Amino acid sequence: IAAGNWVLRHTAAANTTNAYALYLNAATSNTITGFFARNPIGAAIDIFRGSYNTISRSTASSSAGGYYVAMLLDATSRNTISASYIINTPGAGAFLNGSANFNTITLSTMIGSGTAPNGTSNPGLYLYSGPSNNTVTFSYMRGGMGAMILGGSANAISQSTMVSVNAGAPGMNFFGSVLNTVTGSYMFNANGFGLNFQQSANSNTISQST
Repeated sequence: IAAGNWVLRHTAAANTTNAYALYLNAATSNTITGFFARNPIGAAIDIFRGSYNTISRSTASSSAGGYYVAMLLDATSRNTISASYIINTPGAGAFLNGSANFNTITLSTMIGSGTAPNGTSNPGLYLYSGPSNNTVTFSYMRGGMGAMILGGSANAISQSTMVSVNAGAPGMNFFGSVLNTVTGSYMFNANGFGLNFQQSANSNTISQST
C-alpha cells in the first residue's frame, strides 16, 4: 500500500511467519476501517516506516506464541489505532518497536498471554527498545503483563486499564524507561502486583490511578 488509500469492511488472512494479513510498508495517509486481519502463526498487521495511517474499528488476530505479536508498529510514526481489537492469546498483542514514535492508540483492546522464550510475560501492549511520545487512551490491556514500556520515554497512558494474568507479573511494568506518565488508570494483578519499576526506570509519573 502506498498513500491515500481507503480500505473499508474487508477481510485478509495469512498463514505464514514471513508475511502479514495487512502490511503497510513506507505507506502514508491510508485509512483502514472495519478490517479483519488474521494470521494464526505470525503477525496479522505490520506498519513499517510509514506515517499518518489510521486503523479503526478493526481486528488483528494471531494465535502465534513465542516472540510473535498480533499488531506491529515498527519504526513508524504518527499513526492512529482506534476502536480496534488486537489479540494474540499465546503471545503479545500490540507491539511498538524501536523508533515507533508519536503514535496514538485509543478506545482499543489489546490482549496477550503466556511467556516469551526469554521468560518475559507477554503483555497486551509492549513498547520495546525505545519508542517515545506515544499516547494510549481509553483502552484495555490484558496479558502476562497488561502493558510494558522497555527503554521508552515520554509515552502517556490515560483513562485505561492494565491487567496481568500471570502470577508475580505486574499490570503495568516500566523497565529502564523514563519520563512516562500514567493518569486516571487502573493497574491490577489478582496474584501479584499492579505496578512495577525496574532497571533504572526513573522520573516516571503515576497520577490519579489505582
